[in-house]
Amino acid sequence: MSKKYIILISSKRQSADWTEKKAIDVTRDKMKRRAFHLRALIDSVKNKEAKREVIQEYVSLISKMSRNN
Repeated sequence: MSKKYIILISSKRQSADWTEKKAIDVTRDKMKRRAFHLRALIDSVKNKEAKREVIQEYVSLISKMSRNN
């Protein structure tokens, strides 16, 4: 293999790694934003059943976020 070809392959791998990391960061940001909104919703909801559902979603989202770290 020529040196140019090896450099090209490694740069494509780095680009793919960067794209994958960027996608993970976007997903993590979306999860953080959703958690923030759920937390605000928990504070504002008065109905006990609705509040329970929001809390369950919030807890599952937080556990997903902690598993992904």
